[in-house]
Amino acid sequence: GQELVTGSAGDGTYFRLHINQYNMVETVTCLSKTPFPSSSHICLYGAHERLLNNLCSRFKEGLITDF
Repeated sequence: GQELVTGSAGDGTYFRLHINQYNMVETVTCLSKTPFPSSSHICLYGAHERLLNNLCSRFKEGLITDF
């Protein structure tokens, strides 16, 4: 699988998606100092990366710097 990570835990902006061997979102980890609506993040679980506009390739190309 792949891990897509943005931000840092020390800053309270850490976000990590683990994409499994089937290109599905397997884990979502978010550490934030500010409240956020978790329902939008829960929807990511189990989604194929292509449903997220080819998330993996855009992340590798540097087009995504923050989730």
